[in-house]
Amino acid sequence: MSLAGLLNQEVQIKARTGTTYTGDPEYAAAATYPARISYKPRRVFVNGVERTSTARITVAVPVFDEDLIVLPDGTERGSLQVKRTHGGGGTFHHSTIDI
Repeated sequence: MSLAGLLNQEVQIKARTGTTYTGDPEYAAAATYPARISYKPRRVFVNGVERTSTARITVAVPVFDEDLIVLPDGTERGSLQVKRTHGGGGTFHHSTIDI
């Protein structure tokens, strides 16, 4: 089964575009993508500090550390860590986001 067959849910991703004059982050309009969301607590290490991730999201688009994730219930969350996986030949395959 391909990755596309497993992405049976949706999330919205707001890409970070910059910073306002007051220092607050600015985001682009939300774009909706097929996703796989696993609501399972996991231990993740962020800069050597152990944190608890409440969900892991897999999408077939590049996601970056400072992007904002909007869950199906409307909750906006920043990521704890993002892993971008590349396939053969160095081509992008998918992103895994822990929130």
